[in-house]
Amino acid sequence: MTRIWEVVQARQEHTPAIAEDMREADRKEVWASHRLTPTDALTGSLERSALAWTCLIHGVPAFMFGVSDTGTPWLLGTNLFFKQHRALHREFLRQNQEYIDLMLERFPRLENHIHADNRLSIRWLRHCGFLIEKDPVLFNGEEFYRFWMDTHPRPVMVRQITVTEAFEHQMFPSLAREYAEESAIAGLPDPQGKLGAYQMLESSGSEAFAAYGAFWGDTLIGFVVVLTPVIPHYGVAIAVAESLFVGRSYRKLGAGMMLIRQAEQRAREVRSPGLLLSAPSGGRLERILPRRGYLETNRVFMKGFSYE
Repeated sequence: MTRIWEVVQARQEHTPAIAEDMREADRKEVWASHRLTPTDALTGSLERSALAWTCLIHGVPAFMFGVSDTGTPWLLGTNLFFKQHRALHREFLRQNQEYIDLMLERFPRLENHIHADNRLSIRWLRHCGFLIEKDPVLFNGEEFYRFWMDTHPRPVMVRQITVTEAFEHQMFPSLAREYAEESAIAGLPDPQGKLGAYQMLESSGSEAFAAYGAFWGDTLIGFVVVLTPVIPHYGVAIAVAESLFVGRSYRKLGAGMMLIRQAEQRAREVRSPGLLLSAPSGGRLERILPRRGYLETNRVFMKGFSYE
C-alpha cells in the first residue's frame, strides 16, 4: 500500500501552500508573538533553521517544522493536516521522535514558547516529552507557555523541606492550583494547603509530621507530606501520605516514584507497619500502585453535608 504522506527537506517553495491554509491557532500564535503573517513566519523560520522538514500529503505541503540555529523548535501546519487527516496526524506523532533526536544531536537544549490557546500543539509537545512551564508569560499582551527539552536533563532531587520553604517557593502557587484541580473531593473544602495548620504541626516538634519536596534544579516540581500519628485502634504509629503531587509538566522525570520511595523510607524510620496512600479513582496513580507492591485494602466513600 502506497503511503499518502512523506517528509522531505523543507524548501521555500513549500511556504505558499502552507501559508494559505495555515490553521487559525498557528496564525494567531505567530501574530501574537512577533506580529508576523503566515508567509513571513514560514519564510523567516526556514531561513533561520539549522534543520527543517516539510510533510507532503499527496504531494501537497501540509506542515513545516524544524529547529532554528539557536535551538528553537517550531512547527506550523495547515487545516489539511490537522482536520482532514487525523489518522495521519496520529501516525506522525508516533514517528516524530526521530526528528527530535536529530535536533538534540545538534543542540543540547531545545526551547521555545507556545500560545496558551494552541491546545493541539501543547498536547503534541507533551506527547514528545517536552516540559512545559505552568505559569505563562506575556507577549504583546497575550499568554504564552515556555517549553523545553534537554539532551541531559538535570536530575530530580528529593529532600526534606520546611513548610515555609514550600509555601514561599515561586512554583508553589501553580502546583497548589493543579493539586486542587486534580485531587478535589466533592463535599470537602478546597484542598489547597493552609499554611497555619501545617506550620502548627511542624512547630510542635512531633515526629508525626514530615514534608518533602522534589526539585528539578532549583524548581519545585512536587511534594509529599507524611503524617505518622499513633492510631488508637492499632496502638502504633501508622504512616499516611497526606499529600502527594507532581506538576503535570514534570511527570516524565520520575519524581512521583521518588517521592513515594521517600515516604516509604519515612514510614520505616518511625517503625510504621506500612504506608497508607490514597489515589484518585480512575487516575494514573491507581494503576501504578499495585505494581509497586501496594494492595487495595479499602474503598472510601463520601457523603456531603450542608450547613446553614
